Amino acid sequence: MQADKSKIVYEAVNRIRKLENTFKKLESQKLKRLEEYNIRLTGSQKIGNSWEKYVVDQGSTCNSTAITPTNHGASPLIPTDFMTWSSPNVILNVSGEDAHISVCCPKKPGLFTTICYVLEKHKIYIVSAQISSDQFRSMFMIQAHAKDGSGVAQFSEAFTMEDMYKQAANEIMLMTTPR
Repeated sequence: MQADKSKIVYEAVNRIRKLENTFKKLESQKLKRLEEYNIRLTGSQKIGNSWEKYVVDQGSTCNSTAITPTNHGASPLIPTDFMTWSSPNVILNVSGEDAHISVCCPKKPGLFTTICYVLEKHKIYIVSAQISSDQFRSMFMIQAHAKDGSGVAQFSEAFTMEDMYKQAANEIMLMTTPR
């Protein structure tokens, strides 16, 4: 009876250690993946009113699923502080402290709650949200507001409102891009 108890404890300890190692490995992979996207975002410098120079500098090394800027041209109808970035599933429009985030992706339970969590984590507040779905996909249109870079200083002094929105949009994109 004693040998059975010690064997059970020994096997349980070994199993817990294996699970801890697996957890550490997965966490490390997750951080690497997020860091790759963070470097792309925080490493970009705003040139004029765009992010195009950074994307051009990245050339073919830039992941095609990353949030990329849309060229507005020199239209007098669009204010110079209005920026748009897009990926296959996420479109981000930013103007000062306000933003519009559109997400279209295969239906996933709990996705809107997760999107809300990401926005709250970045101190971005939802002003309004419209949710549409059918049996295959969900679409979220979110009007958001961030106040005076609140919470932005935790990353760096150079971290702008745009960077904060782009960071949140990239996290949302990672959750919604089919693998």
